[in-house]
Amino acid sequence: MNLSIIKTFPTAIQEIAKSNDTALVLIEQIGSFENLPVAFQKLLSDTTRGNQSDNAVINMLICVHQKRFYAECVPCASGQFSMGISEVDGVEIPALYATPAEAFESYAEEVTRYRFEIECGERDEDDEYEGSVCIIAWDGGDLVSIYDFSYPPLALAESSPWRWHAGNPRKIDNVFYQQDGHLNLDKLAPYSTDVARYITPTIAA
Repeated sequence: MNLSIIKTFPTAIQEIAKSNDTALVLIEQIGSFENLPVAFQKLLSDTTRGNQSDNAVINMLICVHQKRFYAECVPCASGQFSMGISEVDGVEIPALYATPAEAFESYAEEVTRYRFEIECGERDEDDEYEGSVCIIAWDGGDLVSIYDFSYPPLALAESSPWRWHAGNPRKIDNVFYQQDGHLNLDKLAPYSTDVARYITPTIAA
């Protein structure tokens, strides 16, 4: 047991690790909480709030360790797979779930809403909800890869800016452009996909 690593995590997660071997192993594999991307820190901290169960925290630890999450995505004509955006303590992150069940629950709610709106005459009778639950590969940085639930999973989008899929393209400019308006090649270099095609040719704010 590496107490020095465990003590870097929020108190609530430390308490779970005292009585749950799975949580303990995950923490030791993840490493210091302070070295995690800020987005992952916020996700884990947020999971400990309210009446969340220990399992909810463990599920999020698994996602952070595997860098694999789940989302309800809606394909758009522009090529986006809209997944929405959320904010935790002032940090914007993609709207992700720790388990497929949570994502499918959100999907079911949207299907129900569509049916209700059809019954109320707010939508055409042949309207269908086009969203689906997807696997999201994310390391806490700027880019995500999106996969469906086939076997093996089919890549729907690879190494593309999550803000583009979340519906906030303007902030993509701020991520990949320098203040002088030129692309930050150091930012782009690690990625095999030409993400520049997602970026509007404007000077970053």
